[in-house]
Amino acid sequence: MRTSRLIAYAGLALVTLVAAGSSCPTEPKIKTRFVDLAVGQSVTLDFPATGSTNTFTSGNVAVRLDQSINLPQAIAAAGIDVSSLKSITLAGVSYRVSVADPTSGRTVTSGSVQVAVNSNPMVDLIDNFSGAADKVTGWITPSLDSLGVDQINALLASELPQIQNDQNPPETLTYNVSGVSTPTDVATSFTYELRLTLSIVGTVKTKVLS
Repeated sequence: MRTSRLIAYAGLALVTLVAAGSSCPTEPKIKTRFVDLAVGQSVTLDFPATGSTNTFTSGNVAVRLDQSINLPQAIAAAGIDVSSLKSITLAGVSYRVSVADPTSGRTVTSGSVQVAVNSNPMVDLIDNFSGAADKVTGWITPSLDSLGVDQINALLASELPQIQNDQNPPETLTYNVSGVSTPTDVATSFTYELRLTLSIVGTVKTKVLS
């Protein structure tokens, strides 16, 4: 009789364990997901402001972005395959005084940065900026004019398929920096740096635990 009870208890315990099996932790599985990855890349352009008059301009300076920034290398370093590249856009613009003017009190007013792509007309990118130029500054982030942003984004959009096809983009970006410098009785001599930051978005494959 006692043996029968033990067998019955053992059977009941076994049924309980089987029934509770659904609550036991399961082994995690690794799944592959495709996600969009955004990385930043920047290019810096120098502009020496010199002269004996109180109005300065860089003149129209033409640059090839593909010669100033190695986009294929930046894309590869981020682990993005060029075939999975989705967009390259302008993320921001900033400027700073990198070499200070020796004249104490040197300031700039009515500052302007204009840009053009290929043979398009010049449009404003930064308008009416001002500030001290007699000391080195940190990066300053100004408000941007949408016309200039649209020109640069159009250039970057046209370069996207060329990068994917391993071609050298022929597009040229032209910029012009100008402003009014005071005091007017001493020659101007300082250097601006203009930094364009790009956002590169592509799809990458990653593994996650489910």
